[in-house]
Amino acid sequence: MDRRMRTNLVLLAILVLLGLVVWLAPEPRDDNQGEPLFAENEEFSRIEVLEHGETRLVLERDGERWLLREPFALDADDFQVNALLSSLRQPIERSYALEEVDLEELELAEPRWTLKIDDETITLGGRAPLGNSRYLRKGERVHLASDILSFRLGRDPFDYASRRLLPEGVAMTYIELPAGERIERGEQGWQLVPENDAVSADAIQQLANAWRNASAIDIRPPAAEKPEGESVRIGLEDGSEIRFFVHMNDKDFVLLREQPPLAYEMLRDDARRLLQLEVSRSTVEAEDVPAEGTE
Repeated sequence: MDRRMRTNLVLLAILVLLGLVVWLAPEPRDDNQGEPLFAENEEFSRIEVLEHGETRLVLERDGERWLLREPFALDADDFQVNALLSSLRQPIERSYALEEVDLEELELAEPRWTLKIDDETITLGGRAPLGNSRYLRKGERVHLASDILSFRLGRDPFDYASRRLLPEGVAMTYIELPAGERIERGEQGWQLVPENDAVSADAIQQLANAWRNASAIDIRPPAAEKPEGESVRIGLEDGSEIRFFVHMNDKDFVLLREQPPLAYEMLRDDARRLLQLEVSRSTVEAEDVPAEGTE
């Protein structure tokens, strides 16, 4: 056997031995692997999202519902909030002690996104070289988890606002339409003030129901719309009033809320239900019939 052959056999034996060591050696144990960032039964009361240290979004829990506090005060959208909460309960893929990693290298030294959840703080670092995972710091550990959380934090704050035109759980006391009609809620239910026999009690109730349940297809900051022109005034049981300015053309129907300044994009079919009181057909027909003896 020549010298080259012996050398190759020795190298092969070494490789086989190393393979056996790797195969038989126990894998490094990660006690946090598979555990969620937050337990399924853990309750949250306040969530603040910061971008480069500046507050972008604040959510606060009020009983069973969530409210927006920043950048404006409004009911929060249940679907978006629940999606964010679900991202906080995602499983951890890998976990490292703080002294085992380089925060600068993992982009955790000066993170873009910071999430404050009650007394806990999570910072988002860079993405892992492989897969769709991102480094997250929570306390004295750095976790590797799905990158879905950065998607949730990067959404427009308006996405977290409820599309409902009126706050949930607060009763209306009056509705004043652009044409001047006004309905008020009293002990006997909703009534037109002043009364008009041409408008039925059902039509009045339908208008109140339409506003109580009204939702926009989108909500955004005002663009070209100005708080001027025809408007609807809604009185609430807590003594406050919400005013919507009507912006409508052949294609668009937008209700511009005065405070906070928000634009609600509506369906065109909503205009008739929200802005008009139906007049009794029999009354209209009677008015169209000429009096006896007239042409």
